[in-house]
Amino acid sequence: QLFLFPSYALIPSECLTLSSSDTGVISVSNGYLKAMKPGTSSITAYLNGDSSVCATSLIRVISLKLRNCTISDIGNMKYTGKPIEPEVIITDYNEKRLVKGKDYTLSYYNNISVGRASVKISGIGRYAGEESIKYFNIVPNEDVEYRVSMSVSATETGADETIKLTAKNNLDDTTTNYSFDYSAYGSSTWTTIKSASPDNSCSFVIHTPGKYNVRVTGKNGSGMTATSQYTIQINPALGLSVGLGSDNIVLGNYINVTAQATGSVSPYTYSYKIKNDSDNVWTNIKTNTTDTSASYKPTKTGSYTLQVSCTSKTGSSCEKSLFIMVTVSSVVNESIISSSNISLGESVDLYASAKGGTA
Repeated sequence: QLFLFPSYALIPSECLTLSSSDTGVISVSNGYLKAMKPGTSSITAYLNGDSSVCATSLIRVISLKLRNCTISDIGNMKYTGKPIEPEVIITDYNEKRLVKGKDYTLSYYNNISVGRASVKISGIGRYAGEESIKYFNIVPNEDVEYRVSMSVSATETGADETIKLTAKNNLDDTTTNYSFDYSAYGSSTWTTIKSASPDNSCSFVIHTPGKYNVRVTGKNGSGMTATSQYTIQINPALGLSVGLGSDNIVLGNYINVTAQATGSVSPYTYSYKIKNDSDNVWTNIKTNTTDTSASYKPTKTGSYTLQVSCTSKTGSSCEKSLFIMVTVSSVVNESIISSSNISLGESVDLYASAKGGTA
């Protein structure tokens, strides 16, 4: 209702039209004013039928204060290895419970490891601009067992080949730092691969064949530690021996090559290819095969390069090149006559034959 001067007449609200200068602060609907957010807005009431009869009032909308609300204390929480986000109960002066996501949001800090954690309560909506902090303690939990495990890219490999180690903990505790080291089998001397860090993987190589232990140690933010280790076998580095039937052949004959891999880890696969050095175009003889020999018949003379490559089970590879000369032999006339001594009137037979050269 609105008093109009100078008559002091009492005008029912249904005879009025209300407007707001800032509907983002105060909205008007069906004769009601609704506070939308903190701020000020001018509210004007017009007499229906006569807009010259009006009155205006400046209304200020203020934020509700979290500091005037009751925020429940948080008791001790047991360590789990995962983020702990306890419920927070907030009630206003009317003991009405505030709604998370409508009246406030929660942000947690240091809420994984044993120790003091906190939650920041940020007001939104009617409580926008207000913040409050609550603290709680995370205490040890004797019912939780902390373990680490490790996977190894290969438990048998060759010297100088890369080995990758990957670790994890059973609690998915993101505060864990991992350190990696290795030792010769049976030795008590450990060599650091990677010092403690949140990174749960590393790669390294061992140059000397033998048997080794690799180990990971995990330590979380609560001071809990655990280890895991593997035994790995390091074989000699991958090697490749190749042989030729001959490195100088006559056109029309075959080039024969043999290959034999050693070290690293079997089985091995081989690839053979060849090129005439004058045109520099590679021709595959065999690819990705377990055959330890291959043959090739050149179609023209010249110098050739034959390349043999080998790959072990672990993916390690090596290759060797061989050089061959292909030539033609000299032409030899091997023609014959049926007889070299005949009487007058007799005939002879001639048989033409040759070898060498190119037919």
